[in-house]
Amino acid sequence: MRFFLKVILFGCFAIGVNINAFAKDAVVLLPVQGQGLEVGDKDILRVAIQKGLQQKYQVFSGAEVDKKLKKYAVKTCDAKKCLQEVVIAFQGELVARGVAMKKSGGYILQLEIKNVFEDEVVVTESETCRKCDLFDVVDRFEVMASRGEFVVSKIKRVSLSKSEMKPGDVFRDRLQDGSQGPEMVVIPSGSFRMGDISGSGDDNQKPVHRVTINKPFAMGETEVMRGDFALFVNSTGYRTEAEKGDGCYIYNGEWVLEKNKNWRNPGFDQNNKHPVTCVSWNDAKAYIKWLKNETGKPYRLPSEAEWEYGARAGSNSNYTWGSEVGNGNANCNGCGSRWDNSKTAPVSSFKANGFGLFDMHGNVWEWNEDCWNTSYSGAPSNGKAWTSGECNSRVLRGGSWYGKPGNVRSAYRGGLNSGIGFNNFGFRLAQDL
Repeated sequence: MRFFLKVILFGCFAIGVNINAFAKDAVVLLPVQGQGLEVGDKDILRVAIQKGLQQKYQVFSGAEVDKKLKKYAVKTCDAKKCLQEVVIAFQGELVARGVAMKKSGGYILQLEIKNVFEDEVVVTESETCRKCDLFDVVDRFEVMASRGEFVVSKIKRVSLSKSEMKPGDVFRDRLQDGSQGPEMVVIPSGSFRMGDISGSGDDNQKPVHRVTINKPFAMGETEVMRGDFALFVNSTGYRTEAEKGDGCYIYNGEWVLEKNKNWRNPGFDQNNKHPVTCVSWNDAKAYIKWLKNETGKPYRLPSEAEWEYGARAGSNSNYTWGSEVGNGNANCNGCGSRWDNSKTAPVSSFKANGFGLFDMHGNVWEWNEDCWNTSYSGAPSNGKAWTSGECNSRVLRGGSWYGKPGNVRSAYRGGLNSGIGFNNFGFRLAQDL
């Protein structure tokens, strides 16, 4: 039996990142392709590639890469451009692709390193492995991958600033330890009508007024996840206001303040892909201060106008998908999801809106920068945060797993003391570009 195994490593570029600041360059490892392989063989080979590359590179592989590939596969771009967009999302230095073809007589292994932006072969290695089984191939290919060094300094890099990115592009900024920050989506400039357009809302959603966002900005693709927040806490030793004070409000038939409840223990099971909860506005600001210091980038909370602009994503209906809540579009009390009225859902459990943002309706309330005001009379028309009013209370948007469908409408709004946390409160990032 004979396999042909080919791994293609493409040179890529970073966005706003000093590549010399990190000990290892990054590799985005794509799924292995091929013919004649048994079920699971491709995954085994991918792991072998990953193990070999990890000796010299920081490797991104598995579900986080496959999710991006699936997302960009539905976009109207050619294969090369879509691959570049995947690279942009990870801000990697390289991407890797394995191709395996089964032939008689043994295995032919080939490692090729290529710059996808220049279509230039940099390094090629080949081996023949006769009378070998798959396990022999795995071992030999792991060794070959480990010695296939890509000299980053020899590649001509393409400089792409965030201001040059187009709406819908996703990026991540590097933290000081070389890991990746939260995923951010570029939001276009534009104008929209803000407030109770349908006429079914409360007075605090009126008067309807036009807001103009003069330049693109970025918003978190999802709410800040528990894993993101844990990295901040582990790095700084920060204790949330719930941990330092009287705890977090949880719902057990009624809302009660429990001393032992906080972001680590919000009253229901979570993993690192769930939105962080039991955080106050002050906690969110502390996380953002740390993230700004880690990345050197202008992270912040979104203004209320930016938030509604992002939630509507060009729509004028109650929800980004239409006038009715429907079934299975969000997590709320009556949205038809398996998490309704009980707990948070993992982020991105529902379809993204037209701007590429997930969970803008339901799941957790999201803190905004703005001070609370009981109506839109005198509200800014330029999309900036409203920093006067009842500033001991801050705006919350989006509704949550607990709220009824009417409370997760694009126009619905609330406000609460900036030092309080509930287990249906979280936050989402924004960034100036």
